[in-house]
Amino acid sequence: LQTIMAGLACGEPNIISWDILRNHVSAFVSCPDWVSARGMRMLGAPVKGDPRVISGESGAVGMGLLSSIMEDEAYKDLREKLERVPAEPAYIITKWGVGYYFAGEDQPTI
Repeated sequence: LQTIMAGLACGEPNIISWDILRNHVSAFVSCPDWVSARGMRMLGAPVKGDPRVISGESGAVGMGLLSSIMEDEAYKDLREKLERVPAEPAYIITKWGVGYYFAGEDQPTI
């Protein structure tokens, strides 16, 4: 499988974890490599005043995905679901071994 995603490069789904995903996940996405590369670039060269974050492809894919959702009109419906109250931005946290979750909400547990 030709991809930059290293540890996330799977040619077929893991059937053992499917039961966990089916019962505990409300949505999922599949991203091409450019989304992860975009996230790494954005984190590594942030806008003025933001701290620099060095991240690998697996850790940066969320940033690339979020920026694509927020900027591309093709994802307007999804953006509106994520952007609960535009004047009150939500902070998304990524934690190794846990995944992504909104700040102020309970961490997902599996």
